[in-house]
Amino acid sequence: MEYKGRGLHNAKFLKSFTEGKLKGLLDLVKKDDDLVFQIRNNYVNIYYKGGNIAKIESENSIQFNENYLLNRTIGEDARENERKAHCLPKKM
Repeated sequence: MEYKGRGLHNAKFLKSFTEGKLKGLLDLVKKDDDLVFQIRNNYVNIYYKGGNIAKIESENSIQFNENYLLNRTIGEDARENERKAHCLPKKM
């Protein structure tokens, strides 16, 4: 396979951000100054305060970094780890 450089080289995938399943996600990222949308080689990363929170490879494939999810069922140790990952404010 020939390397085409950075970009979304699949027309259906690209269109999903402008008028398809992923449009709402792109709109959300545009409105939030803490989120950054980065196009890679036929996939997209979304960053939250510098940390990679999601990798999107197609309109049906989104991988979330579980360190950015709030787990309310486990104790303070987990919450402290989430704070260190910039997910929660210092005070709760």
